[in-house]
Amino acid sequence: MTSYQQEKTFNKVYQQWIQPLYRYAYYQTKDKQSAEDLVQEAFTKYWHKMSDIGEGKEKSYLYKSIKNIWLNKIEHQKVV
Repeated sequence: MTSYQQEKTFNKVYQQWIQPLYRYAYYQTKDKQSAEDLVQEAFTKYWHKMSDIGEGKEKSYLYKSIKNIWLNKIEHQKVV
């Protein structure tokens, strides 16, 4: 995949899933900034692993990423 194709695919996925993912993250965190951070981190991970994620599996990857990032943050807060 060329960088142009990768960017085009990313933008399509981003536009399609940004709002539902933000709502999901906000539901989990009850905090606007935390929700935005989770979504940004999930999309950053997606960008780096796009070529490994099959077409049509973006939704599950992004939702699972948000869930796992959030659980890791909760676990880290318990330790600290």
